[in-house]
Amino acid sequence: MSELLQTFLSRASGALLNLNLDWEEEDLLSGSTNPDLMHPTDPLLRSVLIKHPSRFRSLKMAWKLPRSYFNHLCTSFTSLVELHIKFVPNDIDKLIPATFFLQLTSLHLMSVTISVCLTLLSQSPNLMQFHCGYIVRESISDIMKRPMVMSEKLEWFDWKSPDAELSDVAVLKRSRFPQLKKLTWDALNTEYEFSQYLSDFIDFIPSKLIHLELVMKDGCANSVRRILASNPQIKKLSLIGSTLDLPPFFPPFLDCFESLPTVRALYLETDDEAFSDTTKERLRKLIRDGREVVIRAGEELVDLNSEHY
Repeated sequence: MSELLQTFLSRASGALLNLNLDWEEEDLLSGSTNPDLMHPTDPLLRSVLIKHPSRFRSLKMAWKLPRSYFNHLCTSFTSLVELHIKFVPNDIDKLIPATFFLQLTSLHLMSVTISVCLTLLSQSPNLMQFHCGYIVRESISDIMKRPMVMSEKLEWFDWKSPDAELSDVAVLKRSRFPQLKKLTWDALNTEYEFSQYLSDFIDFIPSKLIHLELVMKDGCANSVRRILASNPQIKKLSLIGSTLDLPPFFPPFLDCFESLPTVRALYLETDDEAFSDTTKERLRKLIRDGREVVIRAGEELVDLNSEHY
């Protein structure tokens, strides 16, 4: 595979490329010799990264990058604007000059500390998209001591955290994105826990936000209603979850959407498309009333008007 990439690079002169170096964890742990995989220890792969770094516009690396690679990353990947990386060391600001982050417009982080997230946000003033998942927890007092992060160009902030904790709330308190248009938030839990930081969540939302995407947890519909009622500029609500039609999960969210005509579009992602007949009819009525409803069940789009549905 790495030989094929080497050949392609030599022939596609001048073209900027997206390189996805992604492995399943078991492949890395077992030292798989699968010929379709370019393993990070492959000398040809290392040669490609060393000889042609300026040819890559986007780079996704789903393994723990050796510390020695970071200096090469920042000095040689001069055309890079999108970076996906995992397990970033806490002292990355000392490994990579701040000038490297000036070129990035999209940054995806996984399995990193909140401090690293905020540090890279503050050092990447041209970011338009920031995605962070599987957050490593830290003391809320340490996070609150950090300077405020202000990203003037960020349009999409995507925060995925397994369980809501106070450290997630600290992120809301220590960052502001005035140009934000889309907010993805997967740090909800119960209605009671969400209500404890609801005011901070509402304060965090800028006036230009038009799309709110939430990974749905049971019982949070009242909080979501308050968020939408407080922000009439939000036109699109996306709900992601596997229990959308199980009482008391989805119907209260549908109540919320029906009662707020300023929200014009409802996007649902679920593992199960078996909505009740009552819910289907309520969704069809929304469409007849001129509102947009899009449902994705797994990989398939659901057609509410299909005679088979």
